[in-house]
Amino acid sequence: LRIPGSASRASLAARRFPWYQRTAVRDDCFVNRVISDQLSVISGNLRRIGANLRSPTCHLPLAHLLTRSLGVLRVMRSSLLFLPLLLFLILVSACGAYTTPMPALDGTEPVPPLSLPTPDGDFLSLAGFPGQVVFINFWGTYCPPCVKELPELQAVYDELKDQGFVIIGLNAEEKPEKVKAFIQEHGITFPVVISDDATINPLFQLRHMPTTWFVDRQGIVRGKIEGEMSRAMALKIARKLLQESH
Repeated sequence: LRIPGSASRASLAARRFPWYQRTAVRDDCFVNRVISDQLSVISGNLRRIGANLRSPTCHLPLAHLLTRSLGVLRVMRSSLLFLPLLLFLILVSACGAYTTPMPALDGTEPVPPLSLPTPDGDFLSLAGFPGQVVFINFWGTYCPPCVKELPELQAVYDELKDQGFVIIGLNAEEKPEKVKAFIQEHGITFPVVISDDATINPLFQLRHMPTTWFVDRQGIVRGKIEGEMSRAMALKIARKLLQESH
């Protein structure tokens, strides 16, 4: 592969890569190889970024990977040739369907105590739902996957609310006025509470949003899903827990 304009970047490569000065072969092929290697680095980083974007659990330092990729691109900033290629790599890496797997639902720990204010200023406690299956959904209006997921959860709540099932929407650190306006605008009727500080986060091991915890009729946390959950998956989990004996 011969990259147009590579000869004009020979001196730039020499400045950026000290070992280039000691290399006997200083021709277009060498510069092409250097650039090809750097593009491989970018492609690898973008594939890992894309995997995180598709996954409900994101553990890799995305900012670090992006910084490394952008650092490599600075070597090639004198040409716009790589912009379409970079955009193509981003699309290929970041776009793709991801199906959230069914959780094991084998948890055995009791749910932590939960008593938080509603947008209206009243207090809601988990103790007010004895013998019910409860989904605790962490969300925020600033979180696009959360906003997309809420109508799915609302549909599940409408279908099962008369069968001993409830969803508690736990908003993370937003003003009551904003939350109230949002739930009214989007027709959210299941109970919503607000955590006005970060103390609730470690209690429920919150790392990503949305995250939904599943509590059975005995008050045992059976599992969770980190990331957006479909209506079909929520129905499947809710029905499984509802069908268990009291």
